[in-house]
Amino acid sequence: MARDLERESKLGTDLRRLIDKYDRAYRAAGRMGFIRWSNVYNALESGDDGVREELERVTQELLKEAPAAQQRRRHERRKERQQEQWESQATEVDPYTSIQEQERRYAGRDVWLYHGTTTALLPTIRRFGLQPDVEERTYAEGTPGYVYLTALYDGSGKGDASFYARAAAGHFGGDPVVLRVIVPFDELDRDEDDSDLVGYRYQYRTPYPVTRIVEIGGRKVRS
Repeated sequence: MARDLERESKLGTDLRRLIDKYDRAYRAAGRMGFIRWSNVYNALESGDDGVREELERVTQELLKEAPAAQQRRRHERRKERQQEQWESQATEVDPYTSIQEQERRYAGRDVWLYHGTTTALLPTIRRFGLQPDVEERTYAEGTPGYVYLTALYDGSGKGDASFYARAAAGHFGGDPVVLRVIVPFDELDRDEDDSDLVGYRYQYRTPYPVTRIVEIGGRKVRS
């Protein structure tokens, strides 16, 4: 509810100042929701003993909360800026756009993609990155010489990074884990092994090593 300035004008200068102070304190304390101004006006208009004193007391309590609330807001804004800076390292690929639209939209850009693997392989991956020429592969029938990636973290049932992470853990042991990586879109090929599947539009492969592994299991990897 917004303030009713016409109604406030009937309360007198001193009470209007008290209302202004209460309003500022309420906002400074980071309180959520709307002030029920009609209740405030009704109480002040009643002239009951202690109403003004109670509003002054509440205002002082809110002012005591304000420094901590302001610090929390500064911390939240700093985290938001850091996250925006982190995300700006690359462009998120929309997995549901057409192949033609992806090629138009992401050509010449670095993009975020995902790779499902297992914790059993993490020591080697951390040291060497994702290599295209490894002998051990989850799917022996897949074309060798590529690193396989997907634009979908989870949700498709098959073809997303979580699915491949579970498959890798079942094959090599360990626990499923999803890597978030950055690769140049121009270095990607389509995963022709899955050309007959719906997921073909959001699955990729690259003949180049993928070394920009920036998140492991949702946790950021600081260089």
